[in-house]
Order: sequence, then C-alpha cells, then structure tokens
Amino acid sequence: MKDKALVLGAGIQGICCALALRKKGYDVTLIDRSQEPFSQTSMKGEAKIHLGYVYANDRSFRTASLLLKSAMHFGPLLDAWTNHQINWRSICSTPFTYIVHRDSMVAVDTLQHHYDRIAVAYKAYQQQGLHYVGHSPSQLLTQCQPLPSYLNPLLARAAIATPELAIQTQLLKPVLIGALQQEYVRFLPNRRVRTVERAPVGFRINGDTITGQSWSDEGSIVVNCLWDGRLQLDSSLGLHPKQPWVYRLKHSLLGHLPQKLTHVASHTIVLGPFGDLVTYPDGLTYLSWYPTCLRGWSDQLQPPDHWPNQTQDPQSTQDWQQATLNALDAIVPGLRQFEIKQANAGVIFSWGETDIDDPDSLLHYRYNIGVNGFDGYFSVDTGKFTSAPYFAQSLIDQLG
Repeated sequence: MKDKALVLGAGIQGICCALALRKKGYDVTLIDRSQEPFSQTSMKGEAKIHLGYVYANDRSFRTASLLLKSAMHFGPLLDAWTNHQINWRSICSTPFTYIVHRDSMVAVDTLQHHYDRIAVAYKAYQQQGLHYVGHSPSQLLTQCQPLPSYLNPLLARAAIATPELAIQTQLLKPVLIGALQQEYVRFLPNRRVRTVERAPVGFRINGDTITGQSWSDEGSIVVNCLWDGRLQLDSSLGLHPKQPWVYRLKHSLLGHLPQKLTHVASHTIVLGPFGDLVTYPDGLTYLSWYPTCLRGWSDQLQPPDHWPNQTQDPQSTQDWQQATLNALDAIVPGLRQFEIKQANAGVIFSWGETDIDDPDSLLHYRYNIGVNGFDGYFSVDTGKFTSAPYFAQSLIDQLG
C-alpha cells in the first residue's frame, strides 16, 4: 500500500508539493478551504518570477541568490510535473523595466551593481541547461536606457531594462488543475484544517467544512502549505516561530490601459514603498501602489477572517482604487484613465515587524524560508510565488 500524504493548502505551493509527491509514488490528498485549487492569493498577485532584482537592499545577496535559483527551476520542475503541458511564452508578461524613483532608498549605481551580480550568478544556471519560464537569454543584461517619454521625469530618475517576467495566473490555472486530475491527486474542497496531531501511524488532521461539519483524515506525512494558516496549524504540534512575523493584506487592480498607454510594458518602481504595472499576453494589466493598496497589517498567529472580503465594500473599494490610480498617474501620466475590470485582495506573509519604508526591515530579506521537517510533518514557508516549485523539490529531497 502506498504511503499517504496529506497536503494542506491548494495554492501554488500545495499544488507543486502534491504533484511532486505523486511523481515520488505517494497517494496524495490535497485539502483546501476553497471550492477549487489555485483560487486565493496565488491567483491574485502579479506572479512575477523573481530573478532577484527587487531585493537589492539585501546587501548579503542571499535573497537574490535564492530567488534566482528558484526562478531557474520554476519552469523545468513544472514541466516535469505537468508532462510539458505549459506553453510558457503564451502566458508570460512583457519584460520588466525597473523605474528608479526619486525617493529610492538605494541609489542607481548601487542597484546596477546588484543587477550585475545577478548577471554573473546566472551563468552557472545557464551551463546547467535550465530555462527561465520558457526563455533562455544568453545573458541577463540590465542597462540604463533613456527615460521613456511617457514617464514623469520629476519622479522617475532612471529606467533599467531587464529580462524579468511575470506569468498570467489565469492562464496557468487550467494546466495545473489538469495535471492534478491526470496524476489522480484527490482534492477535498471547502474544508478548514484546525489541528494536526500525531497518530499511532503518521498523523491525524481535524477540521470542519464551510457548513460546520466536523471531519478528519489520516496520513503517513503531512505537508503544511497553508498560506495564512500555517503558523496556527504548526502551533497545534507545539511548533512556534522564533522571530517576529507580519501578515499584510495587499490589494491590486486588473484592467485595461488607456489607449495612449497601450504600448507601455511592465514596470516595477524601486526601491521602497512603490508599485508595479504588469502587462499580460491577453491584454490585461495589473496595477498596484503599495501605500494605497496595503489595506491590512497583523502580527497575530492568523490574520483576521474578514480580510478576504474587503474588496466587497463599495465605498472602501472606490477610495483605494482612485488613490492608486492617482498615485500611479503622477509617475505615468494618463493612468488615471485606467479601465478597472477587477479588484483583488491577497495576504502576504513575511518575517519582520516594520514596513518596507524601513531600510533595516526584515521584509527586505527573503532567504530564511523553505521546508522545515519535523519527523514526517513538514511546514513549508514559501516566501515568494517564485520559490514554490523549488521548495516542493526540496521536500522530495528531504524525504529521500
């Protein structure tokens, strides 16, 4: 009889772990509070596959190094687990240009030095024959370019072109769900996991359905991939964090650029509490401005239950949406006419206790993350969407 693995959380991390465990020969049950996999935070962010550029304030280079490694394994691992069903080029955004804001906490020359280090580190992965979400650039060139005419030169100091990409999660989702079905991963929807305990053989998890019915299940191993409930569940086994943490609720917009800006490609504005503009292959554009889109902050073991419903408040929604467009319009004049199609809210978990406007905040560091194993119970701190496949493979490596 095959060993049974219970994977908790059906976001990008849980899906990757479920698929990797099936390839390893486990009988896998994937459990989530939602009706279908890949429908919460994993779906609602910009899904940038980070090469490490945005973490230039980590002078140790450890965050950039981990994200570069993760990015270069993202595509190859998902190819292996989905039987090469992903047409990467059809789901990737336009390449990111990094706009250096007038108030950047890191100077342009320091940013360029950081980007140059990434270019050097990339060569080792190039020699391994890995690809970057379907792309194989000969080198990771980043260079300052003339400031595009559509930017406000009073706020934008420099523009640095990069090969970095995001993926459109709406296009990735059906492939991932199809792979789960093809690999015979059992999916249990609409279930909350409340506790986990050791059983005579393996573990027993207990919880309730969204209608209030109790349920339980048992497995040889448990893989906790919950995004905003991971710490709470860990605590039921006596596992407690050894450093401060924070949950942030971040909103974003999806829609269409005004006609005069349809030529604008993807941008990240650095470095500090700024924002992103991401253009996807189907014509949709993602917008976020950190000061107006940050709508919640919690250092509790689990974030407030009402957070996911905040975008449903008409007055609150109208206020932050307009403030976001006004702020971005100051840098890219004309964005105030952005046609909003959808507003999203997603929870971000990270280690730290001060916000990103603090140069010393732990939010600028994302290397102390990954798979923590406790004799058959695994708690996966994903950190970034980019790292999910790499950490799923790390889980398999730990299992031996």
